[in-house]
Amino acid sequence: MKTVVITGGTDGMGKALACACLRRGERVVVIGTSARKGAAVLDVAAELDAAQRVEFIQADLSLVSENRRVIEQITSAYQVVDALVLGARYFRATRSVTEEGFEANFALFYLSRYLFAQGLAA
Repeated sequence: MKTVVITGGTDGMGKALACACLRRGERVVVIGTSARKGAAVLDVAAELDAAQRVEFIQADLSLVSENRRVIEQITSAYQVVDALVLGARYFRATRSVTEEGFEANFALFYLSRYLFAQGLAA
């Protein structure tokens, strides 16, 4: 069974992809900021009789500390990640700085993708 990690997997194309992977019999780790949307994904998985193959991790990936926490959680729970979908996006029209001092769009769209790619490659 393949393990697929999807950032931004609680909404839109990420959610649709998570559901498609579950239908194919894959194990799916969905990462998103909204607990409500995460619960909705878990409900869909239950309807597909795939509740045992899905995990939701709530995280704000514009924070380096959250990226590191999620990467650690995934690497300790799963021996291999077969596919990584970097779909998390939250466009801010005005400049915003994270509590860690990074410009928020840079942190989410570039830095988190780098951290995930490097952290899960090993």
